[in-house]
Amino acid sequence: MLSDKAQATYSGDSAAYRREVDATDWEAFQWNIDGLYDQDGTWVVLVDVEGGWAAVPAFIRERPLAQIHCRDGGAAGFVVLVTFPAGEPLVDPGVRTGSADAGRCP
Repeated sequence: MLSDKAQATYSGDSAAYRREVDATDWEAFQWNIDGLYDQDGTWVVLVDVEGGWAAVPAFIRERPLAQIHCRDGGAAGFVVLVTFPAGEPLVDPGVRTGSADAGRCP
């Protein structure tokens, strides 16, 4: 389930999200979880993507539904925040500012 912040990028059109998900070539998207940690009840999930940030599906980068994951000075993939209100996972992109907002690593 997407957070209110992430849903707002679709202006209330949940079908638009589904269309973007369905239009993505997920078999070409190679990823693995690089790490995760608990930050005051919010899980921060670091996802490595083969090809880095540029290989993350455009709708995830551009909406934005995630933020850039930087490692060793390069763009390794993306980061999402996950909470579990009422037992269901809720995915949030977090706050993108500065170089992260521009899709660059510092």
